[in-house]
Parts: sequence; C-alpha cells; structure tokens
Amino acid sequence: MPVDNRRSRRFRLSCRAWIASAGARPQPCALVDISDSGARLRVENPDAVPERFAALFTTRGEPRRRCRVVWRSPNEIGVVFENHSPMAARDRRFARAHQAQKFADLVLAI
Repeated sequence: MPVDNRRSRRFRLSCRAWIASAGARPQPCALVDISDSGARLRVENPDAVPERFAALFTTRGEPRRRCRVVWRSPNEIGVVFENHSPMAARDRRFARAHQAQKFADLVLAI
C-alpha cells in the first residue's frame, strides 16, 4: 500500500475554479482537492497549462493563489502554492463541516 508523504491534510472538493495566466483569458477547471500547500485540479488539456499561473477560486477573481505545476496526468494537474500560508484550525473545522464552495471561499482568501 502506498505511503502518503504529504505534510498537510488534503480536503476533497468538487467546485469550479479558473486558471489565469498573463495575456490569456482564464480557463475553467475543477478543484478536486486542496491542502495548506497545494491542490489537484481537473483540466481539459494539462499540457496547455503553463508551469506557473494564478488559480482563481471565484468568478470575481478573488481569492486566488499563485501556483506552480508539480505533476500532470491525462486530465489533472497537481500544483504547489507559492508563498502560501497554512490554514487556521478554524478553517480546517469549517472544511470538515461545510460543502466545497463555502470552504473554498473562506479558506482560500489571502
């Protein structure tokens, strides 16, 4: 059985997000899971996603996180957050108790 070496707990989600890079329109994606340090995003074309971008978690563009791609699969990418700050204990409790979009709006605020 594989060992999970992640430093922080991941929360499974299913909510909309967008990938924004300089000079391009934000591209839709789905936030699959998230942790203090990174996330997994479902994307249409992983090879078209730039190495670094901003992940937008609402239609108004805030909150957002600067991301760097660390792995790619046929329909998903794994990203690490650059200059991230750890989730507070209250945010982890909220994540367990509430649904994805409410969690994403609260926890991902910078």
